[in-house]
Amino acid sequence: CKSVKFKSLTSNLCKPYRFSEMSSFTEAKANRLAKHKQKDT
Repeated sequence: CKSVKFKSLTSNLCKPYRFSEMSSFTEAKANRLAKHKQKDT
């Protein structure tokens, strides 16, 4: 389970994915949001 600052994404990232594409897409989106959040702060 990857630690994500966004609680809404954390629950999704912690669950085992049935679709690898959905997993990679959500993970990439979470990473972009995390990087963007770091730039703001």
